[in-house]
Amino acid sequence: MNVSFSDGFVVFVESDKPGEWWLAKSWQKREFMRVMKFGTMKSMGGCVQPDEITEPFREGQYKYRFIIENEWGPVTLENVTTGRKRQINYHHLFPTKGLTDDSKYYKLSHIKGM
Repeated sequence: MNVSFSDGFVVFVESDKPGEWWLAKSWQKREFMRVMKFGTMKSMGGCVQPDEITEPFREGQYKYRFIIENEWGPVTLENVTTGRKRQINYHHLFPTKGLTDDSKYYKLSHIKGM
């Protein structure tokens, strides 16, 4: 299987089966990227930070929130309505070697273990 992405992050959501992951839905990725605040310093490090529990947001008939441990993860998506929690697994992808500078495509096959 060959999968390409046009931006620098790929986000997976834990499925119902152990060891299986779903590609995040567009709303899951959008909200994840918003709450993670990539490109900011957050704290300056140096000590363990308390868990961040985001404000709940609504998607369809359900309310969700993120639980972010130690600023950058692990990250959990909680369905506040049902109580179901799913781990989030994310990867920052870098340009594939051998592509031209104007290419913005990244390949999942370059993640170890995939």
